[in-house]
Amino acid sequence: MVDEDNNEVLLNGNFGSDSNWTQWSASAAPAINFNETDVALAPTNADGPVLRMTGTTDATVTEFNGGVYQAITLESGKNYTLSGVFKDNASANAHGEFYIVATMPENGVDILEEAALPSVDFVNAPIEEIEAVFQLYGSISYEIHQPLFDAMTAEAPSNLYTLPAKPTGFTAQMADSGAMLSWNANLETDVTGYHVYRSVNNNSSYQLFAENVASLSYLDETVIDNNLYFYKVSAVDAEDISYGSDEISVGELVQAIPGTVEAENWTTMNGFEVEATADAGGGKNTGFAHLGDWLEYAVNIESAGDYLVEYRLATESGSTGFTLKLNDEVIDTVAVDATGGWQTWATQSTTISLPAGEHILRIEALGEQWNLNWIRFSKTQ
Repeated sequence: MVDEDNNEVLLNGNFGSDSNWTQWSASAAPAINFNETDVALAPTNADGPVLRMTGTTDATVTEFNGGVYQAITLESGKNYTLSGVFKDNASANAHGEFYIVATMPENGVDILEEAALPSVDFVNAPIEEIEAVFQLYGSISYEIHQPLFDAMTAEAPSNLYTLPAKPTGFTAQMADSGAMLSWNANLETDVTGYHVYRSVNNNSSYQLFAENVASLSYLDETVIDNNLYFYKVSAVDAEDISYGSDEISVGELVQAIPGTVEAENWTTMNGFEVEATADAGGGKNTGFAHLGDWLEYAVNIESAGDYLVEYRLATESGSTGFTLKLNDEVIDTVAVDATGGWQTWATQSTTISLPAGEHILRIEALGEQWNLNWIRFSKTQ
C-alpha cells in the first residue's frame, strides 16, 4: 500500500502472531512474544498487540544479539517509508534497530558484520586492495533525489525552513460562551494564518485544535466547567509552521479529596518537567525538579478529618524530597526512599488531618532526583 505522500508502506504492525517473521540470533536469542497485550508495556500510541523482546533465565548468558526478520522486495524509483515505535521497559544497555540487508540474516553472524561495507588499511594495504575499494565505490549506482538536487542547484535559495516568528502577546480569558484567545499579528507579510493547539496535560500532548485561523483571535466554545485547558498558537506561511507561542491556560481544575491527584494535573508550577511514566496505568509523571521548585493543585476536601496520604515515587538513589503544604502551611515532609531506578515505583504513606473546603495544595522540592506519579487521599475517620 502507499501513504498520503505516495510512499510505499510495508505494514507489519499490530503483530498478534509470528506470521511472516523468522527469528534470528547472532549470539544468544532473546525471548520473543509476538502477542504482548499489557498496555503498561506498550509504546505510547501503540494500537493492538505489540512485539516484546526480553532476556533469558539462563544466568550464564550476559549478552543478547538477535531479533526477527522477513523478506521484502524493493523496486527502483520508488520511495519507501520505514518507521516503528520502541519502548524501553527499564532494560539495561538495550536498544532496538532496523536494518535493510541484501542477504538473509544468518544465525551466529552479526547483522553489522554482514551489512558492513568493505574497508582497507590505507597505510599498510597493497595498492591493489586500495584501488579495488575505490573501484567498488565508483561502480555503485546512486539514485538522485530530484527535489533535493533541484533545491541545492537552484540560483535562488529555497524559502524552506525560514520559519515565521512565533506569535507574541498570547492571552486568554473565560467568557460566557467559552475561552477567548487572542494574539499579536506577526510582522512577516507572508503569514497566511495561525494554528491553535490545546492540551489538558500541562505543556504536553498538545493537539491541533483550530487550523489556519485567519483572524487574531479564536473562541473555544467546547470548554467545560471545572476543567483546566492549556493553549499555544503558531504562525503559518506557505512552507512552514513557526514554533509555538508561550503556553497559557484558562479555567480551573479542582480535584476532589478523597481521591487521586495526578502529578501532571497542576494548576500552576515552577521548574518541574513532565515525562511518560512506566508505572502501572501509564500516563505521565513529574520530575527534574531543583531546590525550591513547586507544584500547586486546587483541591476540594469533602469533609474534615484524618486522611491516609499515599505518594507514588521513584528515585534511583533517594532524595531529601519535598514538603506538602496546604494554603502555605506545611502539613507533611517526605524524604524519598531509594527505589532503584527513575521508573521503578514505590508507594510511601503517612496520615494527616485535613480541613473541609476548597484549598491550594502545594508540593515544594527540598531536594533533587525524584519523580512523582500521583498522590492518593483516603479518609480514615
